[in-house]
Amino acid sequence: MKRLIFRILIIILITVFLNSLSVFAAPYPTYVRDRDGGFRYSPDLYIPSHIFNYDLNGINEIFIDEFDYLYVARSGSDANEVIIFDPDENFVRVIGHDILKSATGIHVNNIGDDTFIYVVDKRQALIFVFDKEGEVLQSFGRPTSPLFGGNTLFSPVKVAVDRQGSLYIVSEGTTGGIIQLNQNGEFIGYFGANVTRTNLVRQLQRKFLPEEFMAQFIRNVPVSMTNLSIDARGIIYVTTKGDTPEPLRKLNIAGTNLFEGTSLIYEHFEASLESVTTDNFGNVFVLDGNTGMVIIQDASGNVVCLFGARSTGVTPIGITTNPVSIAVNSKQQIYVADRGDGTILSFQATPLMLTLFTALKMHREGYHVESEPYWRDVLSRNSSLAIAYNALGLSQMRQENYDKAMSYFYLSNNRSLYSDAKWELRQEFLLSSTQYIVLGLIMIAFINSIIKITDKCYGYLQNYRTFKTRLKATKVVTEYLTVTSVFLKPADLFYDIRRYNKVTYKSVILLYGCALIVLLAGDYYIGYIFNDINTLVWWYNPLQRLTNWVLYVGLFIVANFCIASIRDGQGSFMQIVKAVSVCLVPLVFLYVPYIILSNVLTGQEQFILDTFRFVIFAWCAILVVIMISYLHNYEFRDTIACLILTIFAMVVLFVTAIVVYTLAKEAFNFFKILVEEALLRGTL
Repeated sequence: MKRLIFRILIIILITVFLNSLSVFAAPYPTYVRDRDGGFRYSPDLYIPSHIFNYDLNGINEIFIDEFDYLYVARSGSDANEVIIFDPDENFVRVIGHDILKSATGIHVNNIGDDTFIYVVDKRQALIFVFDKEGEVLQSFGRPTSPLFGGNTLFSPVKVAVDRQGSLYIVSEGTTGGIIQLNQNGEFIGYFGANVTRTNLVRQLQRKFLPEEFMAQFIRNVPVSMTNLSIDARGIIYVTTKGDTPEPLRKLNIAGTNLFEGTSLIYEHFEASLESVTTDNFGNVFVLDGNTGMVIIQDASGNVVCLFGARSTGVTPIGITTNPVSIAVNSKQQIYVADRGDGTILSFQATPLMLTLFTALKMHREGYHVESEPYWRDVLSRNSSLAIAYNALGLSQMRQENYDKAMSYFYLSNNRSLYSDAKWELRQEFLLSSTQYIVLGLIMIAFINSIIKITDKCYGYLQNYRTFKTRLKATKVVTEYLTVTSVFLKPADLFYDIRRYNKVTYKSVILLYGCALIVLLAGDYYIGYIFNDINTLVWWYNPLQRLTNWVLYVGLFIVANFCIASIRDGQGSFMQIVKAVSVCLVPLVFLYVPYIILSNVLTGQEQFILDTFRFVIFAWCAILVVIMISYLHNYEFRDTIACLILTIFAMVVLFVTAIVVYTLAKEAFNFFKILVEEALLRGTL
């Protein structure tokens, strides 16, 4: 009895203790990029740490130097200054209070024992250089070089400085790119101008409208940049708001975007990138002012994670109201400047994130095999991280485990590296098996020769030849030979369809069915390297695919019959149905070899597969032209006219069907509402 009471007391104490533990979760979601390019929820990678206990109203930008000193540039009616905090976030000093009128940007260079603090004053259109005590060392204003342009606007808002003292300035309203000055303030040139979006309308305008008209009324100029940062290697990172295909760019010394093709992530949400910075390992931290999210990308531009949120009114710690700047220290601690609340939020990396940073660092330095335990640790806690699978694939490549590397590259959806691993695996197979393949072919040829020689002497294959002859006379084989004659004598077959209805309806149904089957098989079985259709995602609908193909073929048949009827075509509707099925014979017979070949070739031989695919569909198209000519007894000119009109009729029928469907749907909804209203009033 005493033991029972003792056990009950122990259970009660443990329960009370566990209930007293508080589990902290961030008040915002965290996402990682999966293999399909989408976002999945993740355990917290960064959690809110604290808010600065200091009045920072009018904050515009923050910067952390290599010694983890934090610099805050702010502007306002009574606060145009730079505030400096030490690594422990203790106040150090204020500089520029009596000099600055609108501090909007800041950059700090530590060279030896000297500290150079570059501050942008937008109102004065100057960049001041202070030492760590706050003394003005130098100032840079509007460039006087004729190359800069006499009427060019100079309204600096942000600045970055390399180790040689060259300045990179973002000027509000400047579309030519980043303004680059040397250490003496002399204009060097523009750097890394934004690209512009183009479309068919603008291309037509450029082609047909005079240049004077285009220059005056339809100007297509790039938007100006909003912020920039520079890393220890002199690589420039630039953010841009507005209508631009590249909101984030990583520019080398030649102005080439090293992040080209990685900005698609920002199309998932209405991004308005406010600020960008980097850590000591090349990871990129981007702040989105629209959503309040922090986006972390590795040195190659791959998305590591996203977290954060924005709101108005009273918000919990970690939620911003008007985020304007981001900085990160050597401990991977993130600081976000919130102009709305006039404060700075600190975010602390979780153990999972620190492990991920370690793995990224080793991966970037080329220690792919050594980083494998860290990546496996990350995946054990978050199995959706695509870059982890990619890193494990590279590790297996280094160890020459190409089959395992292929599986990891498949999980990361990296087709290029998957192709490389497959090429290596195929090379291994060919090197180890070539002698056996050659020996097998020689044996087959030898056996075949022996059979032919002995058959001439003894004639033991006579029964086989008799069976083959009888088989050719059967109805099934005769129909097969009739259909396949389209490969060599298409004109004769289409003529026979018009005169003698030579192809049976069973063959027609079989051809249409086989065409649909091989097309659907292509969705599932074309080699991963060349297959852009993911059948595993929830929105893939094979029935919808089949329906679309049936509608395309059906529209063509109906449209061609209508056009041929009014242009004295001799083919009937059912003859057109038969002839179109015969036009699909190259697809039926050649698409399966195409699928098989796609699972053998690698990305280096893609041109072979593209050529094969082009031949298949071009052959079908040529048969369609021959079909129209011989089925309707047209000359070449009439054939082309009928084909063009058929395509036009298909468009008209499609648009008409959409309009009828829309009107019917609206009419149905109207009568539904009318009946519901009548029933409602009747009950009242």
